[in-house]
Amino acid sequence: MMKKIILLTVSILIIKTCLAQEGNITLDDIWKKYEFYPKNFSKLNSMNDGEHYIKIEESKEGQKIIKYRYRDGKESLTLFNSGEFDIPKINRYELSDNEEKILLATKTENIYRYSKKSIFFIYNIKNNTIQQLSENKVMHATFSPQGDKIAYVYDNNIYIKDIINKKTQQITIDGKRNHIINGSSDWVYEEEFALVSCIKWSPDGRNIAYYKFDESNVKEFSMDLFKGGLYPTQEVFKYPKAGEENSVV
Repeated sequence: MMKKIILLTVSILIIKTCLAQEGNITLDDIWKKYEFYPKNFSKLNSMNDGEHYIKIEESKEGQKIIKYRYRDGKESLTLFNSGEFDIPKINRYELSDNEEKILLATKTENIYRYSKKSIFFIYNIKNNTIQQLSENKVMHATFSPQGDKIAYVYDNNIYIKDIINKKTQQITIDGKRNHIINGSSDWVYEEEFALVSCIKWSPDGRNIAYYKFDESNVKEFSMDLFKGGLYPTQEVFKYPKAGEENSVV
């Protein structure tokens, strides 16, 4: 009881102090002007030197990925300007480990709770050139540690693109919807364990480890999706209910 009284007294004193300093607080200040909302800071990515970070900014010319100094928050360098290229709006990006290239995700489409597929572009910071990863929307695109290749998943199979010679190699061939998934998780592993990407480069960039999900014996579930228009479309996917068979991993 004493703690409650002390807490109430302190709260009243704080409120009185605020009113004395700032004048009356109105409901409009709180719920319309949002004067007491904390200021947010959008996602940043730290750089290797520990002294700079990068973040994406909107501009009149398009979107820019800008390098800032931690010390004073001032802009140091513009690494990428979408206004110089004819590409769609960037949804997210990834910097290669050697900080020479940027992987840009555009036209991103949600699949389940966490998984997404996108049209990706690879931007070379050194020579200011850009190339498209694939004509298709792909999943889990990720740089090799050396930044010279990108692995990704398309139609349940794993592919590797060599950024230098621009050749693409298909690594797995048995991927099939509602049967075999390579390099990505099934619905239940994503939903319950937040496991999405299932590919990992070796440190030397010469090998890839990946999970294979065999969901052939998992029972199917159908769900109506309303994407506009008079009638819904139907999505059929493997959905293991409690007590039923799960994927073999």
